[in-house]
Amino acid sequence: MRTHPSVASAHAVALLRKLNIQRMEGKFCDCVIRQYLNPGKLYLAHKSVLAASSPVLASLLPSKSVLLELQFPSTTKEVLGSLLEFIYTGILPPADQDDSLLSAATYLQIEELQQALSNITTIYNCDTVEGCVNTSHCFQRGDR
Repeated sequence: MRTHPSVASAHAVALLRKLNIQRMEGKFCDCVIRQYLNPGKLYLAHKSVLAASSPVLASLLPSKSVLLELQFPSTTKEVLGSLLEFIYTGILPPADQDDSLLSAATYLQIEELQQALSNITTIYNCDTVEGCVNTSHCFQRGDR
């Protein structure tokens, strides 16, 4: 008899994978993101996923409207695409976006992405090989 709940982490991973597939296929999406600097590019998403990933996005999401217009100027279309990729998959983009992505993650208060990028920066800026090897955090990276 179990005395504490079991965790099936594979279920959470599978659920997120299916939500990302739905996003890419435009199924069940209830939100369209438009970027202020690039109004011709639209991104489909699920409000509940965005709200769960960022308190700032949760506060910006319109309750009845479908359109969410992001107006912070430091975010390029590549960075916004990478933000959504991370939110839906946990995969970090190529390293050349780290500074812009960290800025956007900080602005949107996406703590998991801030932590992942900070850990990557710490790993790459470590003083010794031993310091780099002895890390408890591993992240999947788009360029590896």
